[in-house]
Amino acid sequence: MPRFGGTQQGGRIPAITVAANNASDYFKNTADYVCSGIDDQTVVLAAIAALPSYGGIIQLTGGIFNFSAGVANADSSKHVEIIGSGAMATAINIGTGAFTVFDLRNGMRHNKAVKNLTIQGSAKTTGSIGIYFKDTREWLVDGVNLLYLDVPRKNEGNTYYGRVNRTAMRYINT
Repeated sequence: MPRFGGTQQGGRIPAITVAANNASDYFKNTADYVCSGIDDQTVVLAAIAALPSYGGIIQLTGGIFNFSAGVANADSSKHVEIIGSGAMATAINIGTGAFTVFDLRNGMRHNKAVKNLTIQGSAKTTGSIGIYFKDTREWLVDGVNLLYLDVPRKNEGNTYYGRVNRTAMRYINT
């Protein structure tokens, strides 16, 4: 069982698949949700909302997901793991937007993970943060590439038991 996959109920961890607009027809036809290529964060938010109360996994297919705003799980009790299909296969493109892509704070307290994807701004992106943790316990960032994004300048609150594995930050504004 994955460490950050939430509470196991009935022997299975619930998983919802979200396909990128440019994913193959096979993945689009078998996915639970399919993005349009515009404001794809709304589809990811809908998938998180569809998870049971104890949480689960959001599996992103290979392809490009275009976000115009960030993703924050409003239900802090859910154990949510967002997993791409690999940092070279799954990309979240934010263009020149100024927002936090995955905002894991303000009460999102336990078992949050972002794995195996790339979050990419542009050379003109300022004011954007890829993943932000505050007052969060048991979090994991693994196999994530952050490109052309800002880094928080200070650590606010208490962040406990966090890990960052195999994560690369390139062209970061500090």
